[in-house]
Amino acid sequence: MNSGGIERLSKTEHRNVHINVDYSKQPEASTHVVPVLISELLSVTANYPTFLIKDSETGEFLLAALLGFAENENLFISRDGSWRSTHVPLTIARKPFHLSQDCLDVYIDMGNPWVNFECGQRLFSDNGEYMPFMDKMLAMLEKITSGVSETKSFVKTLLDHGLVKPVSLDLTFEDTKSRNLQGLYNIDHEKLTSLSHEDLAELHRFGILEGAFMVSHSLEKMKSLVFLKDKLNRNLAEVTL
Repeated sequence: MNSGGIERLSKTEHRNVHINVDYSKQPEASTHVVPVLISELLSVTANYPTFLIKDSETGEFLLAALLGFAENENLFISRDGSWRSTHVPLTIARKPFHLSQDCLDVYIDMGNPWVNFECGQRLFSDNGEYMPFMDKMLAMLEKITSGVSETKSFVKTLLDHGLVKPVSLDLTFEDTKSRNLQGLYNIDHEKLTSLSHEDLAELHRFGILEGAFMVSHSLEKMKSLVFLKDKLNRNLAEVTL
């Protein structure tokens, strides 16, 4: 692990840097809810229950995937540090890199626990060219940059049409313990079906309607999340026996 800070990525200074991906050692992966982007919505909703949540500081609505039921609980991280689904949310997967505001420079967090000089994915080849891993990271960063404004527009359109409503979920787990989830928002189907043909056509034209249905249908993924929680509880019970 390094004690360095944020540095502009350089093929000379960082020639020997490696990224050893281990989600169990990534602080920002230890979360039960993660912001997601409209550009990854198809993959996200295929893997996670997806909602809108309110930022506790700004009150702004965010698109987010639910990863667990308790603070800092991520049920998708395996014991070996791998990720248990086909898609890792981009805000986590892009670690430890980010783009400058003008999108011209790439920065690396040298203090990130994935950064080392011995094992994992190399960033540069011996002749200073980007390795395939780094090409993938750059594409991911560009997708994030373009996706931020698109996501804000998507959420704003849902709100402008009154299509967002709070949901309260009552869940029962294998150990018979029940839990009520609050603070989550999803699509208001009654409002959606009452929209005029003109409004529906407009939402469809801009891809908003498709996104709204994906978010709504992702509620089915709550069953998978409950299954993972029950499996975790069984494993913990076996350890304490």
